Amino acid sequence: MHRSSYKHYHLDPIDTRKFFHTYFSGKSDRIIIDEIVKYPMEILHKEFKSGNIKGDTFIDISISSAIFHLLPVCDHFKEITILEVNDQCLEDIVKWVKKDVDALDWSHASTHMAKLEEEKSGNWEEKEELLRSRVKRIVKCDFTKENLTDPVVLDKADCLMSMCIMHFVHKDHESYRAGMKKIASLIKLGGHLVMIGGFNTRYCTVGEDKLHMLSFDEDFMLNNLKSIGFSIESFQKTMSKLSGGMIDYDHIWFVRAVKIWEL
Repeated sequence: MHRSSYKHYHLDPIDTRKFFHTYFSGKSDRIIIDEIVKYPMEILHKEFKSGNIKGDTFIDISISSAIFHLLPVCDHFKEITILEVNDQCLEDIVKWVKKDVDALDWSHASTHMAKLEEEKSGNWEEKEELLRSRVKRIVKCDFTKENLTDPVVLDKADCLMSMCIMHFVHKDHESYRAGMKKIASLIKLGGHLVMIGGFNTRYCTVGEDKLHMLSFDEDFMLNNLKSIGFSIESFQKTMSKLSGGMIDYDHIWFVRAVKIWEL
């Protein structure tokens, strides 16, 4: 299949519910859930519990209708702003926050969070309620705009997290660099950037559709962060067990960086 025939997460009609049920739901393949949901939650739990990341305001811009990666975060920030590029995914997140009857079920992730915190599994509902109470804004964003959330103007955050989305919304390395500068502009000087992604990504399959994913390696990602004003505080990568399946990448990676200068 030629690259030009790939669909784009932020531009084309995509079955977002199928996206959820393939990669994120409690009924997804166990290996997928372990690597794409539980493993990132475990890393984030350790990082935020360490006390290295502090502040009041937090911005998230991530892939799909996901909220699982915010469960390790919500204890540590008073205000969470969620940015989303896909209209249907934005709607799904709103439904979850409002406890709509048609909301996606994230109880498997919330239960895992309770286990990580060594709480009784019954406390997962309290964790979900805490997250809902901390989400203050859910805003559409667009990487083609200089201000991602135009016409909304956001205050700079103490921490911004981006999970996988940069692979999906950028066509080449040049546009990725431009997008990263826009993300950097949303973070306070001295604030943190937390990112999760995959190295040497090739594609992501949702039903019959293959979604475009931008490929880059470790050197490109780390050097780009340094070039736009960040100091790398923590970095780790793990070999993927999913390579060659419905989604294809070599390693899953995590980075925490501090903004040390303005562009």
